[in-house]
Amino acid sequence: DDVCAHTSGQMDWLLHYEGKYKTDPDGGVRLKNGAAEAVVKMLYPPTTLREDKGLADHDPDQQVPYLVFSPGAPMPSRQFITAICLNPDAVPKFEIMEDQNYLGVRMQTPDAVEELYLNLRAVRSPNTIDINVGDWVTDAYLLHFKRAILDDQPVQRFFLGDGSYLRYKGRSRIESLSKLTACWAPGDALEIFSDNASASIQIAA
Repeated sequence: DDVCAHTSGQMDWLLHYEGKYKTDPDGGVRLKNGAAEAVVKMLYPPTTLREDKGLADHDPDQQVPYLVFSPGAPMPSRQFITAICLNPDAVPKFEIMEDQNYLGVRMQTPDAVEELYLNLRAVRSPNTIDINVGDWVTDAYLLHFKRAILDDQPVQRFFLGDGSYLRYKGRSRIESLSKLTACWAPGDALEIFSDNASASIQIAA
């Protein structure tokens, strides 16, 4: 997330790499350095790709290439969602879910469906502002669900990033008196986090 406080500017996403690359027909980039390979896909926003050159680290006399993913129009703020797939032969299926209050991406692998949501209201404001994602309500900056591959399966794992609550159809799944980051599965025991130097108590799975 690149932010310019007052004026619009060109917000590009730069990829520095070693080895070689080639572009895929779907807009991804396949990187190869010796035996190591990876696929990089810009999921959001739509971008064009070009190669540019810059100065090498600690060697101003050497120029090195890098890749530029450019969304085009200047903006005062821009969110990028990028997937780095370490197994180029098993790249997940991706679906972008865009709402006025959040950006989401759904990833489907042979074993699971995972959803990740970025709270745009939290990005735009320092206050505690919630979003609704279907029947879920949270004030978290990031929210992640993992489910089995079949339709309408219950969530197997949760991730809450910088949030104080998560509720489903009005029922609480996690609550805290202050912001926390937590990862848990249904049925995990409840723990209380505190220390002698803190006047607050965080309650989380």
